[in-house]
Amino acid sequence: MPLQIRRGNTAERLAITPLPGELIFDTQTNKIYVGNLTGTAGGVVAAGDVAGNMTGNLNLNNFDIVGTGDIAITGSLTLTGATISSTGAAIDLPIGSTVGGALISSGAGAGVVEGSTYKINIAADDSTVMLNATAETITATGGVFGPIFTNLIDSADSSAITVTPPLVFSTDVTVEGETYLSNRLNVISSLPGETSAIFETVGAHNGSSNVSFAKARGTFASPTAVLNGDQLGNIIMQAYSAGAFQSTASIKGIVDGAVSGSTVPTRLLFATMDSTGELATRVSITSSGRLTALYGVEMGTHDDTALGNVNFRSIRSRGTSAAPTVLLNGDTMFGLYGSGYDGSAYTSSASMLFQTDGVISSGVVPGKILFATSDNVGNLTTRVVIDSTGRLGMFGGGDVWINDNTVTGGSNFRSLRSRGTYSSPLTVTTGDNLLNLVGSGHDGTAYNAAASISFQVDTTVSTGVVPGRLVFATADSLGSLTTRMTIDSNGRITSLGGITIPNNAVNTDMVILSNYHSTGNNANNLAFRRGRGTFSTPSVIQSNDRIYDINWGGFDGSTHVTACAINGLVGPGAVSTGVVPGQMDFVVANNSGTLATRVTFDAFKATFNVAPRVPNYASDAAANTAVGTPQAGMIYFDTTLSKGKMYDGTTWQQLF
Repeated sequence: MPLQIRRGNTAERLAITPLPGELIFDTQTNKIYVGNLTGTAGGVVAAGDVAGNMTGNLNLNNFDIVGTGDIAITGSLTLTGATISSTGAAIDLPIGSTVGGALISSGAGAGVVEGSTYKINIAADDSTVMLNATAETITATGGVFGPIFTNLIDSADSSAITVTPPLVFSTDVTVEGETYLSNRLNVISSLPGETSAIFETVGAHNGSSNVSFAKARGTFASPTAVLNGDQLGNIIMQAYSAGAFQSTASIKGIVDGAVSGSTVPTRLLFATMDSTGELATRVSITSSGRLTALYGVEMGTHDDTALGNVNFRSIRSRGTSAAPTVLLNGDTMFGLYGSGYDGSAYTSSASMLFQTDGVISSGVVPGKILFATSDNVGNLTTRVVIDSTGRLGMFGGGDVWINDNTVTGGSNFRSLRSRGTYSSPLTVTTGDNLLNLVGSGHDGTAYNAAASISFQVDTTVSTGVVPGRLVFATADSLGSLTTRMTIDSNGRITSLGGITIPNNAVNTDMVILSNYHSTGNNANNLAFRRGRGTFSTPSVIQSNDRIYDINWGGFDGSTHVTACAINGLVGPGAVSTGVVPGQMDFVVANNSGTLATRVTFDAFKATFNVAPRVPNYASDAAANTAVGTPQAGMIYFDTTLSKGKMYDGTTWQQLF
């Protein structure tokens, strides 16, 4: 027969405290409740599958909820230290749910299911809500340290997410693989001085990403046109110093004229901080393309090629930019002007003009350069012209300065000489002057040549070869310009009257021979060559012929007198092919001024014509200290014993 248990609506059930194990059926919730040991009013829901809805709280008492159906909650779900898992289905948390230390998983070891929607609050260790999913705000007193990725504009309702304070990334952000943005990311602010940035990537092409500074008056929803002088964007570099970030450099874009339609004239200002801390504009590029450098321009390059990469190029045509036409002879392609302020305006003081110089044809634009300066009445007048053929014209004379610190030199002054005419040159011949440098002085009536250096053809000219010689001349006491020295095409120096190198400085090198080489046997050479006969037809040298003579002289009050000399001679042996015996004589003047050979060295002996003197030491120890490591055969005089001593390789032995 059927079993009927105690029943009633929810109010009636809650008024009853059932005995442990006593059952009550709630006719409103359609659930069975059972009395427990704690005496809960109305009882608790009986274990097992229960269909229907629950309006109260659910206390699992450390039990699990297991089932194959769905659990639908219209309110919020609060979990603390719990684990929510599913064997495959998606897990949807109600809006406003909070998860404190919960693990959310779906499937075998999987994380949050792709495609599911979650709104999760993130709380700090002090229970302060940092990320509020409902309010869509991020709040942290000390900032949020990254890497943290978040959209600054909500994709659901396009509302902006407020970040207080701004995000701070304390570590590097690394993106592995490609990152695609289907829309532009806009950072929008109505505050003055704020920076807006647009990063845009579109299409399959070789273009790059763009950083755009967009400025408008009005509001973001209703923008209006900018005005002349409005700042469009500013890139500022800052450095921390004196307790704050200091602006050290900037690149600024400013409206540079009247705005009309889609035309917004703009100028760029480049500023840097100087040593006094002032951030000042250094370079300005106006809307017309004019570049103003307030403190000069210096161009430098580091390049291993011969031509280098420092170029300043001016492009000029007649007509228009869209339809250029050919220039005409005399057109100026580029002008450099130096202007100074005269108290009321800037006036041109000097200029360099690049002009066309002749008929222009395809691929050929002959050019010339004109140099002009202003005279003392303000007339800007051409002083020097270099034409398309390389000819240099100087108007009114001029001086030339050439300074170069390189070994090979990059400063050249070149003279081109031919017979015939400029357009039909002919070969030069021996003795022709290629260039004359003449120094002249005014004698009260006229200029007279005082000295000259002539560059002349030395011998027969052939294709690719023009042998040369240098001729140095000075004017004598009668005014006659006379050749004093020549250097011919073979490098021979001919001096008429000898060579004197005066020097009044104390202990100063008169002649320095320098040599730098990686091998040990390479050295400076001062070579003396001697033969009989003539330079062009030499004959064999003979015994005792003097090869060289180096002598030192002193001034005795009226003339220079030789005090000593070193003579290099052919030795007493016979001269043969590949063999020239040598002898060296040391000549010294005595107290009477008589020069005589004092010591002679040949290949076999040394002859002393004066008494030789060996070193004097007080003892063997003193001798050892003086010479360092004595060698066998060394001799010294012992001043203590008044004896001569010789080192036998082991000890010092008395000679007598």
